[in-house]
Amino acid sequence: MRSQTLTVESRGYIERSWALGAGDGHILWKHVLPAVMPLVLANTTLTVGSAIISESTLSFLGLGDPSTISWGRC
Repeated sequence: MRSQTLTVESRGYIERSWALGAGDGHILWKHVLPAVMPLVLANTTLTVGSAIISESTLSFLGLGDPSTISWGRC
């Protein structure tokens, strides 16, 4: 995600916005964030899926918290 943000930051329209006097907050919210948001959402989706699988595997093996409801509990 850092490399994608740096790629967006080096584009011409960002440099023109700075030249016209736009602030960092404006550039971040209006230009950088919309360009990087699809990557953030895809990465978050994959991370949540991996976390669910990891937690259910540990719970199935008996290494989870027995007092909480889990996806790996039989």
